[in-house]
Amino acid sequence: MSAPWRQRRPRQITLQRWLSRLVYACIVPMLLIAAILLGELLHYTQSYRALTHNVTVASEFNQSFKANIDLVMYYYVVGSQYSTGLPVE
Repeated sequence: MSAPWRQRRPRQITLQRWLSRLVYACIVPMLLIAAILLGELLHYTQSYRALTHNVTVASEFNQSFKANIDLVMYYYVVGSQYSTGLPVE
């Protein structure tokens, strides 16, 4: 039994152990930063996907809008059965 007044000598840390702790101290924060950056990248990718979908839908609408209006106006003018009222309805 050791006496309570005796202090333990601090253990000598070997160079290999010190270097391994240093590596862990550098790798753990880097992994956290990489995970955060990956999350941000996924968030921006999802936002970009939604934006491009909206642009595609708007583009398709704009491409067919004039043709549809012209056709409806033609049916309305000639009194076709396909015109069921005013073209603006």
